[in-house]
Amino acid sequence: MNTPPHHLWKTLAHNLPSSSQQSSQAAELFREYESEGYLRYSGTVLVSLPLPLIADFFNRVLLMHSAESPILRRRDTRWMSEYDYTLINIRAAGTQDCPANILSTAMYLTTLRTRAIILAPFTIGEGPNLARLQSHVIVRSTLASPQALEVGFDSAIQIRTLVEAAHLLDLAVGYQLDSSVHIQAAVVYNKPQLFLWTKGGEFNSDKAYQSILNRQVESIVSTLKRTKQGLKFSDYASALSQAGLAPLSKADDKQLCSLALDYSDVALSYWGRIFELWRDRYGFDFLSLSGTRAASRQKDVGLNLSHLKTIAQIVRKGGVRNNMGVMAEGNPMQIETFGIHGIDLVQDDIAESKANRAWFETTFALDEKLRHVNLGRKLKFSVPLSINPGEKESKPRRERAHMKRFVARFLGVGPARRPLLETMGALEGAWGYMSTLKESVTLGWMPNSVEAKKSNNIEDVANYYKDVLRNGERLDGHFDERQAWWIIRFRRFLLIAIVSVENENLLPPESLQIDYFPYLKGSQPEFVLEYDFSETRGRLQLITDTIIHSTGIPYRGFRLYAVN
Repeated sequence: MNTPPHHLWKTLAHNLPSSSQQSSQAAELFREYESEGYLRYSGTVLVSLPLPLIADFFNRVLLMHSAESPILRRRDTRWMSEYDYTLINIRAAGTQDCPANILSTAMYLTTLRTRAIILAPFTIGEGPNLARLQSHVIVRSTLASPQALEVGFDSAIQIRTLVEAAHLLDLAVGYQLDSSVHIQAAVVYNKPQLFLWTKGGEFNSDKAYQSILNRQVESIVSTLKRTKQGLKFSDYASALSQAGLAPLSKADDKQLCSLALDYSDVALSYWGRIFELWRDRYGFDFLSLSGTRAASRQKDVGLNLSHLKTIAQIVRKGGVRNNMGVMAEGNPMQIETFGIHGIDLVQDDIAESKANRAWFETTFALDEKLRHVNLGRKLKFSVPLSINPGEKESKPRRERAHMKRFVARFLGVGPARRPLLETMGALEGAWGYMSTLKESVTLGWMPNSVEAKKSNNIEDVANYYKDVLRNGERLDGHFDERQAWWIIRFRRFLLIAIVSVENENLLPPESLQIDYFPYLKGSQPEFVLEYDFSETRGRLQLITDTIIHSTGIPYRGFRLYAVN
């Protein structure tokens, strides 16, 4: 395995020296980061900082922290269920005045409270839709920082520099990979045996017939390469069209075609080697497979679970200690089936959805499922809980994102822990992530960090009670049309969580009286703290009985009571 170069930020800081004012600001940001473990600034501020300042900041981080991957010394993939994840689209990390680029994205990472990032596709493609890849190798030049290009940091080196920044911040780095490419991608013409083909607009699935079509495509492409110079992808498509040949496109997107995983072991091997390339060249730590939601247990029906198992084996084959993780889209209730096929995490739909009674019913059912599946397992499987503030600026959507963050942090405990999976900017309520994957637009950043305060408070309180959440058990759980509540116990400690349930009438939770005496272990508790997450400190309540009197929780609000 090739070892990617290290200390790229030191080189960049040397080549792009900061001014005295920039250096002073970088030093202040570094002190804040070292003190808090993250920066309390909005994304729009951080992605707008000048590159010399960013390089100065990371050069300071390099003096105090290792650029080694945080999972390098792990012996297996159990870290996958312990970490939390943020989806990152480089193209979205900009503003109207400061176009997004690879290295400005690095500065945004300092705000994260998660422990890993998943990069959206960043290689060249047809049009603005990032899913329509034309190459798995060539990085989009439009994502590169022009200033870094001038000092010899090409787009590929900039990706490695971004990964180094993540590792310096103790973040693992994953890459999103689909088995589909654009119908005019280079690999379609260079390796036609990896795909299925049509003749005269008709598709014949017979493998022998497909082999004949593969040879015809190879012959036409080879002839073109010998006889013409400066060929474009459209030239190959035109020549093949004259012979009635075309790759079999996907039913839901005619601009995409999928690898022939059921027809060719070579295609399956190629899919796995893409991650090997990125791992060895740039230092990626795990793989996130997309387009796998329809994976079947049966063979000869397209993508199936045996393919995912093969991919997982290929990914881990090059790992020093089988520590390379794999996440895949799929049905959350099939978590055990995916798990025994080598998938550590099953990703549910990340699209925004209401936190209504149906959502809580599904969430509690999955919590029970995970407790059953992971009981006694060292290597646990899980399903991340998605947080997405939506595609439009909206206070209700931001409140819903806070609700789901609260549930993600305080429901799944012990073997039922669910990692948090947030869209870029979700911490502050930024909107429009899904749109940035299909259009050349930046994220809808909030103008300041005020909206991030409640999210950070939730994270701080969850971190304070991390031992309870890691080792505790959920004893009870209830939900109806207006509220949900549950109790977690660890030794003599209780956490009682209450959260609003979205409903058509916009009714807030009713006043509740919860007697926690039956759940106590040992002596009478000494205190109760109530958290509404407007601050990180809980409000001390006088104990006159063993009943929690919960009143005044607003619609889409929540409370946490700590009993000790």
